[in-house]
Amino acid sequence: MNIDVRIVVSALLSLAVMVGLMTRGPMPYGASAIPEIAARGHAEPEGCLRCHADVRGLGPAHDPVALGCSTCHLGDPLALDKASAHAGMVVLAGELSVAAATCGQPACHPQEQRRVDTSVMAGAPGILAVDRYVF
Repeated sequence: MNIDVRIVVSALLSLAVMVGLMTRGPMPYGASAIPEIAARGHAEPEGCLRCHADVRGLGPAHDPVALGCSTCHLGDPLALDKASAHAGMVVLAGELSVAAATCGQPACHPQEQRRVDTSVMAGAPGILAVDRYVF
């Protein structure tokens, strides 16, 4: 019987990965495990990732595992139904019209938020000046 070595090595590697996945500790958010993230000011864990477990693309400073979701997006992280959880929620937390309540919180980026909010580009004069220059 002539068995290709590549097939045997591939099968062994696959088996090792499967055993490793089954025996490792808790998985990070976004997989099958739901982390227990305490909402700011609450002893109870946030429930956001029970529905939104596939969050991706955030750097370590804005990782939901470290901050939770309601820190930036507001809403009610302890609600058990969608309507209540999304009440008062902000989808685009970095939008200038809501930045003071989201990014500009005292524990986050208050100086940066104030600087951006008062910059020439944050208001119509800055936008108009750039448009005039470009056109």
